[in-house]
Amino acid sequence: MKKGTDFFTDNEEFKTLNNELTVKYDSITVADLWNKIAACYDDTWAQYSGVNDALKKHLKYMIPYIAVYKVLFEDDRNDALELVIEQAKMNAIEKRKFYEGYSNRFPGMFIKNCRKLPKTFFTEKAGFECELLESPDKECSFLVKKCPYLAICTENGCPELVKIFSDNDVYYYANLPKIAFKRNGNLEAEEELCEYHFSIREQVLTV
Repeated sequence: MKKGTDFFTDNEEFKTLNNELTVKYDSITVADLWNKIAACYDDTWAQYSGVNDALKKHLKYMIPYIAVYKVLFEDDRNDALELVIEQAKMNAIEKRKFYEGYSNRFPGMFIKNCRKLPKTFFTEKAGFECELLESPDKECSFLVKKCPYLAICTENGCPELVKIFSDNDVYYYANLPKIAFKRNGNLEAEEELCEYHFSIREQVLTV
């Protein structure tokens, strides 16, 4: 695992945030904030040093945002949550380009891969309880009964940060031209159940 200083140095996923901080602070203050963020990143990873690889897949995504948010919040940044949410949104929108391109070219394969998620991503080893539901060939539905995201955010004193991870599904999948997406329940609302539904559109959506 990379050290925090190596992870955040010239990291394009936090470029927008860095630009925002540069506008508001002098270079010395910005450098000090990133040093604190890197240290928080390392400390947070140390808490989970013994976890399995399945959970690490999710922590690799969560911990950078947790570290950034905690440092900015502790630095009395009133807009800490807003800044982190905006950066995460921009990163999700960028990642959406992959999902859109892939689902446009191979909608059937996209659905098949969605069906694999309970065994490849939302796994019991990662702290999930997920059930694949029966659905027609051109559809995929699964039910998430337990999710570690809210628990991990809460463990780190920032349950409000779960909004990022809840919103990402919408940024990734909503209004894809050939795939319809619906989700009932969400992490942010602390729902016990969260149902995902994907289906191939009968008519291509034009935006």
